[in-house]
Amino acid sequence: KVDPFSQETSVGGLFAAGEVATGLHGANRLGGNSLSDLIVFGKIAGEHAARYSKDQTEFLEIDSGEIEEVVEETLEPLSREGGENPAKVVSELREMMQNKAGIIRTGGLLEEALVELEEFRTRAASTSPGGGRMYNPGWHQALEIEAMVDVSKMCAISALRREESRGAHQMEDIPVSLPEFEKNQIIKMKNGTLVSSWEKVKKFSFKLEKKISK
Repeated sequence: KVDPFSQETSVGGLFAAGEVATGLHGANRLGGNSLSDLIVFGKIAGEHAARYSKDQTEFLEIDSGEIEEVVEETLEPLSREGGENPAKVVSELREMMQNKAGIIRTGGLLEEALVELEEFRTRAASTSPGGGRMYNPGWHQALEIEAMVDVSKMCAISALRREESRGAHQMEDIPVSLPEFEKNQIIKMKNGTLVSSWEKVKKFSFKLEKKISK
């Protein structure tokens, strides 16, 4: 989550702005809005991050075992042989999500997408990028596919659970907005499983000119 005033995330010391922070436009995904969103909230995030950094007197310790584990996981794809080209898997994943979880979607297509995403996860684990560590886009793609599957699955789960149409989320089989869905959906990873829950929309009241003057 991202604090709406400081832009600090629920990970202490990590600040976010723009689409990654969901922004203030909700379901309204007009491209022109995103630029102003970045300028305003990027400035806020930067200022608060600078203040946060000035208050730090030491670095947090990191378990060396965790570092070694991440290094091993990162290098692992380079040792694979005989698998699919990761670029092919990425391309097919994007095409599938465009066809089954695009702006216009149906419950049936989203359910199909969720099944196929697990198939992509299996394929991702055996991709072979080839090459070495220097300038190897295939290696980068091999590392990113599992995260792409997780993000795609979050999109499909949240769309399937929001049984209405709202903003850029258009369910062809449910073409209406419903008051019971005027709330935020939260997706979390619990014990390796993505879990969806709901919470009320938090409404803030303040005078914009006072915020701007600061």
